[in-house]
Amino acid sequence: MKNIWRMLALVANFKWWLLGTVLADGLLGLTNIASPYLFKYIVDQASQLGHQLNTQHLGATALAVLALLLALRILTAITDYIQDSLDNFLFVAISRQLRLRLFEQLMQLSVDYYERNRVGDIMDRASGNIGQFIGWLNGLIGSTLMQLFSMIFGLIVIFHTNWLAGLIVALLLPINFGISLLATRRTRPLMRQAQTVFGQAQGVMAESIGQLSTIRSFGAEPQVYQTFRRLADDWQRLGLTRFRFGRLMRMLRELLQALVLTAAVGLTFLQVMHGQATPGDIILVLLLVNQIAGYIRPLAMLTQQTSELEVTLERTVELLDMQPTVIDDADARPLEQLESIEFRGVSFHYPEHKALVLNKVSFKLMAGQTLALVGPSGVGKTTITKLLLRFYEPTAGQILINDRPVSTFTQASIRQHLGMVMQDVALFNETVAENLRFARPDASDQQLRAAAQAAHADAFIAKLADGYGTMVGERGVKLSGGEKQRVAVARAILRDPQLIVLDEATSALDSESEHHVQAGLQRLMRGRTAIVIAHRLSTVRQADQILVLQRGRVIERGTHAELADTAGGLYARLFKLQTEGVLS
Repeated sequence: MKNIWRMLALVANFKWWLLGTVLADGLLGLTNIASPYLFKYIVDQASQLGHQLNTQHLGATALAVLALLLALRILTAITDYIQDSLDNFLFVAISRQLRLRLFEQLMQLSVDYYERNRVGDIMDRASGNIGQFIGWLNGLIGSTLMQLFSMIFGLIVIFHTNWLAGLIVALLLPINFGISLLATRRTRPLMRQAQTVFGQAQGVMAESIGQLSTIRSFGAEPQVYQTFRRLADDWQRLGLTRFRFGRLMRMLRELLQALVLTAAVGLTFLQVMHGQATPGDIILVLLLVNQIAGYIRPLAMLTQQTSELEVTLERTVELLDMQPTVIDDADARPLEQLESIEFRGVSFHYPEHKALVLNKVSFKLMAGQTLALVGPSGVGKTTITKLLLRFYEPTAGQILINDRPVSTFTQASIRQHLGMVMQDVALFNETVAENLRFARPDASDQQLRAAAQAAHADAFIAKLADGYGTMVGERGVKLSGGEKQRVAVARAILRDPQLIVLDEATSALDSESEHHVQAGLQRLMRGRTAIVIAHRLSTVRQADQILVLQRGRVIERGTHAELADTAGGLYARLFKLQTEGVLS
């Protein structure tokens, strides 16, 4: 139960609401038992009055019983309304609080967690399992507690009426829960396997939807479908095995309940024959045993559901307890002004790989300067920016800002001073205006338009169907590559950052789009510190410092003029290939 208790601890602030629901459940349990007791009284009175033939007394008794029955029903209706109101409030409020807590946790985790796990699997942990927990809690406080109270009160009444019948009914409870425990032990491993397979299937589905264009371009639909079908088949096999065993256990419980009902009513009937009980006692025991037997099944099912939920929540609790791998120092303070960035002998490898991506990289960038990172793909250029953003910690060496370790500044404040324009632009399925305001939520319409004009984006935005109110689609699918890049540049201009990071911002664009984007980038970089990652060396000629990387090491550094004239240098060779061409 540790996982369920862990989840309940997250909603401890609702304890008084929960207590109110428990009290309402207890009152409903009492009213459920009172009805059979009234029926017993009616039968007993009718039996006695039938012999006395006192119609006047019979009429008065009938009126009194009917009035009491009506009062009982009114009390039940009012209590049920209160219980439902509390239950509905708790269902909505607890759902909201838990989802907010999980979303907060997702936003706090370091980037490496998302690079190790599929989106679908993460979504299953963060949403599907919460839904199951809320459903379980809603069932517990909405009906199960009331049934439990009714069962307890009913057993007390049966023991008072016929202790032997009460003992037989009481023995039914541990036997039923023993059956449920047996079923739980058998099905728990199956449930755990099914959850793992389901998470994998969700991951495949989310990944396939996100990469649908790539899948179709390779004609790989059958291959992806077979992967998903294999997981679906495994999930079905595990589910059918679990349900088959559950059906057998339910049938065994039903047979036991039939035997107990027969025995309890038979014993009470014998007491009536010997003058030790009244005819109304038969009605009382019959109704109560039938009521208790009806409650045993959902309570037994709750036992099994609780065990399954405990397994299901393992993945969610694991997510909640996960700690970020990158943390600030205890006394970290906000970064106010960026004066310098320095890498001192920085080495790094990704968590699940041993090979170094960066090997003793060192450089220093002063405020207002531009640093260019060039070299073949996979040599660690983008990794440098990830380390600067504190997505990861260096394996060795130090990163300093303003000559202080980067960990002495809060991560949020570092990123607040940063504007990024990437090759793969991240746009949200919102309007153009909302995508721009992602950089600055309080920006006015005039500020949005000014930023778009500076990025040479206002002209094409004005031609869209709804202008700045046009929805751009998932990942900006309704915009061309050049249009998305210009929106990204406008967003960076609107942020007004101290540090600009350009990661292959124009490499995928045609010449006309690149011309527009470059004009916006020049406006953006004016007077700011910048880190530029580029394969096209013509875009880094004006950089104050150029680092040439190969196999994670800095093999050359200098200005464009210095490196272009270095005989035998990698930069000089690449520049020659790009300016003179490779065809001869």
